[in-house]
Amino acid sequence: MFNSELRLLNAYLYKDFIAITTTVQHKTGQSASCRYFDCNQQEIPNSTWQSSFFPLNTVYCVRRAGAKYVSISYQDGGFYAKPPVPLIFRAFDEPIHELGMCVGPFYGPEKRWLTLIEFVEHMRIYDVSMFYFTIFDIDGYSRLAMDEYERQGLAETTVIQTEYEQLDWMFHLIQLHDCFHRSRSHSKWVINADIDERFVMLQPDQTLIQLLRSQNENVGELNFQARRIQKTQSSPEKFTNLLDAIENLEALKFKKTAKTRIWESSKSIYRPEKVAVQTYHHTHLQYPGVIVKNIPRDVAMFRHYRVTTVSNSIGNGWIYGDNFTDTGLEPELEKLLVSRVVNMISLSLFSIVPLIILCGKKGSKNKTLSKNQGNPAPVVPPPQSDAPKSVEPAAPQEAPKTGEDSKAEKPNNEMSINAAFEMNKGEKSTTASVFV
Repeated sequence: MFNSELRLLNAYLYKDFIAITTTVQHKTGQSASCRYFDCNQQEIPNSTWQSSFFPLNTVYCVRRAGAKYVSISYQDGGFYAKPPVPLIFRAFDEPIHELGMCVGPFYGPEKRWLTLIEFVEHMRIYDVSMFYFTIFDIDGYSRLAMDEYERQGLAETTVIQTEYEQLDWMFHLIQLHDCFHRSRSHSKWVINADIDERFVMLQPDQTLIQLLRSQNENVGELNFQARRIQKTQSSPEKFTNLLDAIENLEALKFKKTAKTRIWESSKSIYRPEKVAVQTYHHTHLQYPGVIVKNIPRDVAMFRHYRVTTVSNSIGNGWIYGDNFTDTGLEPELEKLLVSRVVNMISLSLFSIVPLIILCGKKGSKNKTLSKNQGNPAPVVPPPQSDAPKSVEPAAPQEAPKTGEDSKAEKPNNEMSINAAFEMNKGEKSTTASVFV
């Protein structure tokens, strides 16, 4: 990573400076020169400015009159990264979005199109209005969903290309720093999380937006604890039909929950303009006078869907043995989530069903697809209400059923989807809470 070829990602124009992000990761303080170009990508004479990397893959530059593109080089007048990248405007007087979300990078073999849709629709319930995505590698279904979110003005995407065939978690820092700058001045508050992490409010009389608005001006970061939800199966690779997609929603399918040790896997919501350096789970350095607060687990938390067995190298030490309990979303929140997921699948994936039929093998699977293609689910408009207010979840009257008892009482999928449709058509939902 530290010897990677110098490639530019993005350049962000703020009121007082320019930040250029790259795919190479260098030690903080390594020299770099800022290069400035006009609208024709011709370098502006005598405009080079000496700077350095801070941290790792970011170079800060002064603003220059007439500059529309920028680049960097290791030496004055030497080779510079080509082509120069255009300046992305971020010199807003006030942030455009009150709450945005930096989403962890996409890489690895698992197809995550359904997880992506479930994640976005879950977080939209909590008034996230902008998602900042970073792509190393992505499957076609996920790309279709992401394109639809961009079309709706709900997402911005950075695609990262490197000379490496495989990427691991260490490349996560490239995503973190680029998203940190992309969201700065664009969103007032930013949630930093991966698509397998879902934020939930637990207080019946407070929403996330209300919690954020109640903070003093000198608060730059809120930290939240997490609980691990054991995920025993990968997400489906392909879209077959709506019923199969709903059956595989993580919030409905996985309930076994393990407590993490205090703050060892916490995630943060922060204000980018008050932070100097961001890292994996929290901010690393804040500006003078800025404070960080820890939010109690009974107020809000993250539900983290991943393998959590004791033998797992990441789960081991982050959970207390294999003492799981069953927890899930509050029923009305589940219905709202199903409704939103169905709506998004209808918008983004139904167009590919004919291709699956034509290119797939003959058999019962294609018959199922043909049936669904002939009767597509109606597109459900998203709720028009303001931020959903939390409702206090009812206390469970008995231990959750498991095994055959659970299967016997499993509701019909078609009825579940119809209930979700009816809820959106009728009264406005006020749900945003979970059982814990």
